[in-house]
Formats: sequence, C-alpha cells, structure tokens
Amino acid sequence: MTELPFGILGWWLIATMAGGLLTALAYPLVRGWIGHLGPSLRSVVRLLYAATAPLAALLSVAIVSHPTIADLLVAAHCHGSQCTAHAPVYAANSSLLFAVSLIGSLIVLLLLTTLLWTLRIGQRRLRVLSALAHRSVQGFHTLDSAEELVFCTGLLRPQILLSQGLVDRLQPGELAVVLAHEQAHAERLDNLRAFLLYWLTVFWPGTLRRRAQRDGRADAEQACDLAAARAFSGADQVVSVIRKLSQKSTAIPGGMFGRSVVLDSNDAVARVSVLEDGNKYDEATPGDWCKAFVSLTLGLGMLIYVLAAASHQAIEWLGSFVV
Repeated sequence: MTELPFGILGWWLIATMAGGLLTALAYPLVRGWIGHLGPSLRSVVRLLYAATAPLAALLSVAIVSHPTIADLLVAAHCHGSQCTAHAPVYAANSSLLFAVSLIGSLIVLLLLTTLLWTLRIGQRRLRVLSALAHRSVQGFHTLDSAEELVFCTGLLRPQILLSQGLVDRLQPGELAVVLAHEQAHAERLDNLRAFLLYWLTVFWPGTLRRRAQRDGRADAEQACDLAAARAFSGADQVVSVIRKLSQKSTAIPGGMFGRSVVLDSNDAVARVSVLEDGNKYDEATPGDWCKAFVSLTLGLGMLIYVLAAASHQAIEWLGSFVV
C-alpha cells in the first residue's frame, strides 16, 4: 500500500464510501427487520448499523496491509513467482494510485474541516440562546416569545428551552409532561445521536439517508413519549398533550444541535398509536439484544470481507498504471 500516510487516509475514505453504499442499499431490509423492536433498541441498532461502514473500512485497510491476515480474505493469486500471502503489489511510480490516494485524503480533510466548522457554528448559536433565555426554578430555560416553542438543544450537555407562550398555554400537569419528554431527550443524548447519524450516513444516497434520519427522529420521539408515560404511570396525559399541541404546530428547525420535539405534528398520529398500543415500557428482552448483537457482528464481518478483498484488488489494479 502507498507508503505515504495520506495514502492510508485516502483508501479508508474510498472503502468507507463503498461500504456506505452497500449498507445504504441494505437499509430497507434492516429497517423491516428491526421494525418489531422497541424504539429505544431500534435507535441503537440503527446508529450502530450506520457505523459499520467506516469501522469496516478502517479494519479492511488495516487487514490488507498485513499479509498474514489478508491471506484469509483475499483470493489466492500470484505476482510472478510470488504466490504466498502478500500486501498489495503496485508500481512505486504509479501516478494514478498516487492521485486517487491524494484526492481521497483531501476529501477527508475537507469533511473534517466542515464537521469542526459545524460544531463551532452550533456552539455560537447555543451561546446566543443561553444569553436570551431565563432559567426557571423548575430547571428549564424560557425564551421571551409569544410563539409556542419547545426544544432540547446541545450535544453533550443538552438544555431544555420553552417559550413563554407555551408555558402560558399549558396547565401545570401538561407542562410537567412536556418537561418529562424533553428530559428523556436530554438523558438519551438524542441530539448527539442525530449528529452522529447525520455524519455516519454522509455517503448514503440522498433518499435512503433522509429515510434513516426520519426513522431516527421518529424513534427518539416515541422513546421519549414512552418515558414520559412511565413517569406518569400511564399514557393518557401524554396522548392528551400531544393532541393538544399538534392542533397548533409551531416550531423552529433544530438542525443537529437542537430538535423541536413535542410540537412536531407530522408524526403525531404514529406517536399516539404507539402509546395507545400499550407498549408503555419500551423494554427489550435479552433475546432482542442478543439477536441485534449477533446480526450486527455478522454484518460487520461480511462487510470487512468484501471491502478487504475489493481494496486489495483495486490497489493492485490502479498501481499497475504508470504514466
């Protein structure tokens, strides 16, 4: 493999893109398979599934550079009299291999810069919101706005923000339900999960990527609805609040750092349906966790095998061109 450090980086990106395409194409099948699970376990499985492509790419790049391990995954072939296990063989002056590795490395650096810039912009917005908000005795922050807004913002230390208009509209018991729902988002670190899912699926085709993100948001809302139902020993109050707030849906886009939660009426019917089905505890059995672990492990192993074999052949093919 290319000796320069950026060569490893570039080939990791290429393997990640290929793995991302494969996992994206298989997502509809995975989506159907995890449909019977509770929203909490579904969200975990989906996030781990999205992480399999970059992880498998990293391991496959490491494997192909170690002949003993690569011999188990790469089809036997010879280079002249060399028929034993070997790392990819290529011409030292292959400009095409060099160019592909360099371009891949530059794209990785660009993505990393974009990610860091996104984090910086998000921190600025959080500081502005914190400066405008007033902390209440109940532990949440209020904004001086007549609009009916509620959202949980922040990645590692989420804060709950409510508008004064929403506080004025809700009864004390209804406000407690909203806070329980938002507190569940904060405890689950749902904004961080959404942020990771956004970047882990960056190489997925647009339609499948948006579907995975919508599924992730729906699972987060349903899991927090069930958490609020547990806190109030029943779903009736939660259903009542969802229906009340969905009648007038006013929200702000939360992006990756904040999410408008209870006021989003697009999935209100599905959320109420989950609550009324009686699945108030969102419990996953040890068997569910075991099946998820085994399935994800097998999927990761298969992806490593495919990417390692393909990477070895691709490096040798590109390395054979000398300009």
